[in-house]
Amino acid sequence: LGGNYPLKEIRHPLNASRRLVWLFIGGAFLFVFLCTIFTLKSVFTPLFSFVNHLATLSSKKGKDRLFVFGDRCEFSILAETFNRMIQNLDEIHFDLNHGQEMAHLGSWRWDAEKKELTWSDEVFRIIGDLPQSYQPSLDYFIDKIHPDDCGAVNIALCQSMKHLTPFEIEHRIIDSKGQVKYVREQGEYRQDSMGNAVGMVGTIQDITDVILLQK
Repeated sequence: LGGNYPLKEIRHPLNASRRLVWLFIGGAFLFVFLCTIFTLKSVFTPLFSFVNHLATLSSKKGKDRLFVFGDRCEFSILAETFNRMIQNLDEIHFDLNHGQEMAHLGSWRWDAEKKELTWSDEVFRIIGDLPQSYQPSLDYFIDKIHPDDCGAVNIALCQSMKHLTPFEIEHRIIDSKGQVKYVREQGEYRQDSMGNAVGMVGTIQDITDVILLQK
């Protein structure tokens, strides 16, 4: 071919073929890349939505806590399992809350690391407030203790803190409506694997009716 045709004419179809090959390779790569992006998006979008739902779960209430996912695939099994777990927890919480209300017995927890106090709906009711109407605090509860009983409560807490032992004390509180109530409070320290106190858990029960019947 080199002896019969000019070299330029021989190279022209070769160069054209080379360009076609590179265009085909580039097009194939672009097609595979787009297909991969689409596939990954379809796979990971539900997962990202679920992670975002979990991140904001604490701020949701009621049915908003359920994760809605319409497609029928393997991920829908995870979503359905999660929703059943949330519904079961809600039922357990409702039964526990109803039982505490019937017994006038509330529960509380103090996280020493976060300096955070939480208590159940019944503690709100005992204090005379609407459930979950504010973030509980130790100072707020101390303000509710009857002035004549503050010393005894402080001694019980200090002894418990010093020896890391449970405490139980009966004292009065003045609720948000100005009513004097008698309560029985119990608590004990939670310890980590090293024996260090990491917080406290306890209960508080309204025993006003019992005390008044004894008088």
